[in-house]
Amino acid sequence: MNSDAPAIVEPLPDMGSSFESVNYGLRPNKTVERRLIFDTLTQLSGPMKLSEYRYLGLGAILFVDFVLAHRGLGIDDLVSIEYESNAARAQKNAPFGCIKVLPGDASVVLVNGSIDLGSKRTIAWMDYDGEADATTIGDLEVLCTNLPVGSVILATVNAVRANYKSDEAAANLGDSLKKTFGALAPDPLPKKADSMNGFPPVIAEILMTHCIRVVQKSRSSEISFVPLFDFVYKDGTSPMVTIGGIITDQATREIVSGLPTAGMFTSLSSQPVELDLPILTPRERLILDRLLPSQGVLNPETIKDALGFSMRPSLTESYRRLYKFYPTFTETHCVS
Repeated sequence: MNSDAPAIVEPLPDMGSSFESVNYGLRPNKTVERRLIFDTLTQLSGPMKLSEYRYLGLGAILFVDFVLAHRGLGIDDLVSIEYESNAARAQKNAPFGCIKVLPGDASVVLVNGSIDLGSKRTIAWMDYDGEADATTIGDLEVLCTNLPVGSVILATVNAVRANYKSDEAAANLGDSLKKTFGALAPDPLPKKADSMNGFPPVIAEILMTHCIRVVQKSRSSEISFVPLFDFVYKDGTSPMVTIGGIITDQATREIVSGLPTAGMFTSLSSQPVELDLPILTPRERLILDRLLPSQGVLNPETIKDALGFSMRPSLTESYRRLYKFYPTFTETHCVS
């Protein structure tokens, strides 16, 4: 495998899932996002007894987050929802015998009785391929309404501005968002909301606000949804947004507030935490690592002298903050 770039493979026809065209195990920003999320969950693992939880997600054929949940958190109850057309292949690729694949659309599976959501604390990561829509909102409402206190809910969606098109009944972006998301759509829209970089925070705010409101309306006054994660990242050309939080009572809030990472990865109604890491060869990474750790911004001239080329300051700063989480990809050969 080439460790310098995300691996792209030829898509298979008519399968309807993005894992057919992109190897999701080899995206540096997505990998760092996973590590930040699971590092935080690991901090919760002891006091919250996460090994007794259910992990619910959309594993596709690689099950990367399922491996982290099982090996890192000790969770043995693993459930993956897959489209009917992909379910058999997903089950064949399940890395552990404790993974149960449920065929069907998530919006149907979540309400048809296949999963007793209220019976067990759950980490649910709805890692969608496409944009947020009414179905996304509905799935999150089901989870926020039915999962027990202590459950963690995450959602990842595509945040490409062009995918949220206005139609004949929506003259502009604001009208289009109101048609899809109703009262969740910000009014007025933030400045630059209609731009490539300004749009992802709008989608993040809609999803996070929705989770907070659903828990407020459906639970007692002591129960709330506490934000934990608010990321925007891009591996390739498509910005993606991930939001997440935990359903809490007073005791759970005290545990969460004591986390070393409390508040580090979320900024509701502001800019999400941007994961914008450079694509580096193993040698370039080694060179940069020799300059770290550093408490301040790395000097651009120092970077240029060390690497032999200039690097955009935002990339350098992202790497300085997150280099410990940067993935290492190696090529292996099987000899028969």
